[in-house]
Amino acid sequence: MPFEVKNKIAIITGSAQGLGKEFARRLLEKGSKVCLSDVNIENGEKTLIEFSEVYGKDFVTFKRFNLIT
Repeated sequence: MPFEVKNKIAIITGSAQGLGKEFARRLLEKGSKVCLSDVNIENGEKTLIEFSEVYGKDFVTFKRFNLIT
């Protein structure tokens, strides 16, 4: 039985670029709703716009991840 992600919600840290971004893209392609999270606001917002245009604004959101120092 394959792992089903359609209609699930995923929160992915470090998803503004690199592997996290690709994981988010694959989940969106499979029908998940995705919350992008990253410390880099600029890249996060760019990724949000990119994914919103392709998958729809109801399927993706972005929240800044704050580092505790």
